[in-house]
Amino acid sequence: MRHLCVGGITVLLMIFGPQAFARPLEASGTIQEAMRNSSGEGSVQTKAGAKNQASESTTEKVEKAWVDLKAKAKTLWGSYFGDSPQSVTGNSGGGSPQAVAAKPMVVQPDNSVAELKKELPDYKTADKGFSRSEVEQAKQSIRNEQGIVTLSPGRKGTTDLPLSQAGVPKYSFYETKSEKQKSGKIKSVKIKKKRVPLLDIGEEETISAQQLADLTFEVKRPVYSEAKALKEPKHYSQSEVKTWLTKKIADLRAFDEKEMRKGLVDGYPVTREAVDKIVLNEKEIAEFAELPVKHLSQEEQDMLTALIVNRSGKNCHLVIGLLDNLSRQKEFIEEASFHLGVCAQKLQLYSQAVDRLTKVIRAEEPTMASEAIAVLVMDLPREYEVRVTRVLEGLKNKSLIPETSWDDVNYVMAKGYYDQKKYQKAEEHAQAVSSKSKRYVNARYLLGISQYAGNKMKKSIATLLELRQWMESKSKGDKNVASLMAINIARIYFNIGDFKMSLAEYKKIGKDHPVWVQGLIEQGWAQVLLDDNSGAIGNMHSLHSPYFKAVYKPESYVVRSIGYLNICQYADAYKSLARMEQEYIPWLQRVDGYVKTHSSPADYYNTVKNYLRSPSGENVDNLPYQVIREMGRSRDFLNFQTSINDKVDEGERYPEIPGRIQREINNVKVKMNRSKNRLAQADANLNKAKSDSSLIKHVNEWKAQKRNERDIIVGYQFLLKMLGKSKSRFVQFSAASNKRLGDEKYALRQGGAKALQARLKEMRKEMSQYIANNELLRYEVFSGAGENIRYQVAGGATATPNRIPASVKPQKILNWEFDGEYWEDEIGNYRSRAKDNCPQKGKVSSMVKKGAQVLNEK
Repeated sequence: MRHLCVGGITVLLMIFGPQAFARPLEASGTIQEAMRNSSGEGSVQTKAGAKNQASESTTEKVEKAWVDLKAKAKTLWGSYFGDSPQSVTGNSGGGSPQAVAAKPMVVQPDNSVAELKKELPDYKTADKGFSRSEVEQAKQSIRNEQGIVTLSPGRKGTTDLPLSQAGVPKYSFYETKSEKQKSGKIKSVKIKKKRVPLLDIGEEETISAQQLADLTFEVKRPVYSEAKALKEPKHYSQSEVKTWLTKKIADLRAFDEKEMRKGLVDGYPVTREAVDKIVLNEKEIAEFAELPVKHLSQEEQDMLTALIVNRSGKNCHLVIGLLDNLSRQKEFIEEASFHLGVCAQKLQLYSQAVDRLTKVIRAEEPTMASEAIAVLVMDLPREYEVRVTRVLEGLKNKSLIPETSWDDVNYVMAKGYYDQKKYQKAEEHAQAVSSKSKRYVNARYLLGISQYAGNKMKKSIATLLELRQWMESKSKGDKNVASLMAINIARIYFNIGDFKMSLAEYKKIGKDHPVWVQGLIEQGWAQVLLDDNSGAIGNMHSLHSPYFKAVYKPESYVVRSIGYLNICQYADAYKSLARMEQEYIPWLQRVDGYVKTHSSPADYYNTVKNYLRSPSGENVDNLPYQVIREMGRSRDFLNFQTSINDKVDEGERYPEIPGRIQREINNVKVKMNRSKNRLAQADANLNKAKSDSSLIKHVNEWKAQKRNERDIIVGYQFLLKMLGKSKSRFVQFSAASNKRLGDEKYALRQGGAKALQARLKEMRKEMSQYIANNELLRYEVFSGAGENIRYQVAGGATATPNRIPASVKPQKILNWEFDGEYWEDEIGNYRSRAKDNCPQKGKVSSMVKKGAQVLNEK
């Protein structure tokens, strides 16, 4: 739409047509130039002509200019849209644009609006609501009645607030304050008001409604006639469209309103000459060509299908076969590997998930790496922690790590660094886990033992004690973590010489925890060093009860012997040494024979495996079952075995997936059959409507249903085809995955076997040392007993003066083993009743402290 303002009259030039927008139009020259040209050079006037022109009024000039302009507009319209398009000059095949010659022609009246009105629906309605006569009668009736009774005069509002232009009270909740900035500029700052006044708008007067109760009016309902259907628009053939595309359309450049106003102010009217000076330029329509349609390749269709089917993330089992096949295609290797890794993680197929997602993370693909990190660290098996830690450590763009995943990332990296014995880095990442994380407790415990491993004893104690206090305050009880904290705190206290605090912590270890037996032995060392020999002897007595017949515990005999030595009960000390030798020397001989005849780590693994398959009290491969049990309790072996068990569970998940796909195929077939039945019913209804005119009103509905059901059936057919392909592809994926799992299980078994071999060699060394140390303890027994005899011969008093003479050699041990009942809840709390028979203290204590610390550190 173009607006031309001439002497206060607005001219609207409207151009309609399918190509009105396709050709930008330009006009060169301004009104001032036109007027200068009309009044300056090129315009020759005679004196008589000037006189006649001066006699014309301004109004006549404007009217004349308007008539000329109107004729010009009609000429242009006819040139471009009339029956004689030959008036448009120019080269259609390109070239410089040409001016359009003005050719007057008759414009036919446009009857399209009138014709369109005939096509519109006709609505005839009755008068709605009250008629005018009824309203006038009601008004007159009210006037004739008595004045309306006012029941309440009302009250004016008391709030003094400024009013808006509409008379409504208004109030600003902010006040403006000027503040000086550091740069010296004054800035206005809005400050919210603390107190807001109450708004009291008063009350309106109340009038009686009884006087209006008798007024009754009839409500008339509108009546509508049936609407006429609109005619369809006229269809044009392709040849007609091409004819319009070849036409050139020119448009007048919009007048500069500012310049136009300036000309009018200066007294220059719009004249015919000014309009004639306007030069019209044409622009050729830009050539265009339809781009060729590029059909999706089969691989692109498969990728799109996989993304659509699994758009909710709950159908990974249906698309994992397709994704595996696409990951072998060069153009989809990264995208398909990413989606396959995410699906594998959700299906707990961790081997494939770690392999695929770590590749995406290393590539640092910005659109996929962040999600890959988040998915991977959320649920990562232990055996992959070192591997993932190294991948994240090498990440150059740390901003790829999602903010919501930092706690999980720090926890995984802390464990990975701890396993690599990089304790300082493990501390840093464990410290970074926030208290809002579900892994906070484990992370703080990991921080404490990392500090302990880094020889930061005081920091470790502070961290673990703080964690215990936090768990108590938050009521987050964890028996496993509590017992692990207790034994580690006790060991730290022991190594810094605070045996009293160490003893208190050892007593906090849960009896149902795997470290309780070892904790009880270490507790015995603390009791010996605190001169609580009766307590140490009693606790070792607990371990020597039938409850612990299957436990490997040679160190407990050492603690018990030293306890007896410290109270000068030499016979009991000798008896404890003899019992240890009687039990463990045969074990050591069998271990020596086993180590010499079994050099392969796999033999050690098979021995433990065969023991687990046999009754728990039977020896296997000539090894005492107590020794095999202790081998299997090795922390390193248990970690390997846990990973092996996870691999076995993971392998068992693969056969389940084809069955799930088949169930989905059957489900789709059922839905497709239902859709086919609905399609058949729609066809039957349409056939019935051909002979039953009363059903014609439903024909369009049934046709739409028929089209919809056909589309649904096509979709189901495509889905069935995709599911069948995915199922067949999954067979190949499963075979490759099982091969990978087999390789990983073999590597884990090798690691576990080596851990068993190392533990058995360590146990062999321990038993050798304990038995060798028995000679030293036996010497202490004989030496102490000899001094005690000499002390008594010299007249010294003892707790048991009536001793057997040294010349009598007993045939049997006179102090019998306890053969009564053991109470399970008292295990670990026994105390010896043996009395202290020493004339002096401290003979063995200095040796005990050093030896206890060495054993404790191990």
